[in-house]
Amino acid sequence: MSRCDVAIIGAGLAGLAAGALLAHAGKRVVLADAEQAAGGILAGHEEAGLLFNAGLPVVFGLGTGGVARLRKTLGLSEEPRLLPASYQVALPDRRVTVLPEREATLEELRREFPRDIDSLASLFREMQDLARAIENRKITSAFVRWRSAAGVLRKRRFSAQCIAYFDVQARSFFGRTIEELPLREFVELIDSRPAVLEGGIPELVCELREAFERRGGELLLGEPWPVIATPTKRLKEVQFSTQSLEARSFLVNLPEANQGPVLFLETDAEVIPVGMQDAVLCLPDYAKPQALTVITLDQDRRTSAGEKGSRALTASFSGGSAPQDHESALRSLQNIMPFLDQFTVRSMVRGDEDRKTWGAALQDAWVPYRRTAMRINRSVRNVYAVPDQLLGIKLSLEAAVAAAAHVR
Repeated sequence: MSRCDVAIIGAGLAGLAAGALLAHAGKRVVLADAEQAAGGILAGHEEAGLLFNAGLPVVFGLGTGGVARLRKTLGLSEEPRLLPASYQVALPDRRVTVLPEREATLEELRREFPRDIDSLASLFREMQDLARAIENRKITSAFVRWRSAAGVLRKRRFSAQCIAYFDVQARSFFGRTIEELPLREFVELIDSRPAVLEGGIPELVCELREAFERRGGELLLGEPWPVIATPTKRLKEVQFSTQSLEARSFLVNLPEANQGPVLFLETDAEVIPVGMQDAVLCLPDYAKPQALTVITLDQDRRTSAGEKGSRALTASFSGGSAPQDHESALRSLQNIMPFLDQFTVRSMVRGDEDRKTWGAALQDAWVPYRRTAMRINRSVRNVYAVPDQLLGIKLSLEAAVAAAAHVR
């Protein structure tokens, strides 16, 4: 029987980052996953020469807060290599392209929200002033941490559609509704330029894996989900196919509770609408703000002369009304890409049902801990969950930081 301080079941992005932090703190950590590669669904899926990335590639705030501490602790470059990016917010009756240049984004908003544009321009100026005040420490961090974005929006009396525009982004990048979003993160959303990691999420996964193994962490890949001895007050061990593993604490890297299936599509390039960005945040119904779909596109595959180019398209669904098969998923994307079903070369729906089912064997009731690291069962003291979030990789990394600080 192998023994360790912390056993982490699931080598997704959050599990990998938490493992690296715990190993850095001097813990003996074993990290196991049923897949043959680390990173989970966020690391992407390669098929027929195309790389399908399930995670939302656009990021905000990777150089601040808990993520900055994680990079510094693990010896990664303090400033991640970021490239300017654009994305679109697709509402039921309009579509806005968010660009790195603030004035260009305001022009987009002027076209789609003509009645709100004066208030929007005023809001952008106020958030820019707040960003400078935060940078120069002219206001306290508590002021922007505890004050909500909703109060700032309400005083300007924006239309319901304009509020939905902000809410879609708050849910996608920060995992909160616009009512819950702290003012500091709202300032970040408005004043910061959207960006993508230069090497994408797979490069981040490689960095975290190297940091984990460099500090003596043991990685077990291709291990089927272990058999659990029914815990009472503490879980003592789990049984893998080749060995038993005994640990003082267990960290379970599960999908975020509201995460739905992911649809991978290879489609002809000609079906992609002109002007469509590489990331689109879609809200199909104003009455269901939690039912979001994020569509991401990867670069064209190189093809020989005379062949049509293919695109790798990934659609990630969240909310209780998410489609469960590729036919219904394709139909749900028709408003964004008409005739998609006629130009699809191949499609595949992937979910994390195995991990969810395995985690359910331990789950009694979710008890939040700092919103990100969770006790997975009220009666078991040493088993915790750390969620992977498809929408916003910053959320997965912050979950890892919180978990590593608590699981000692």
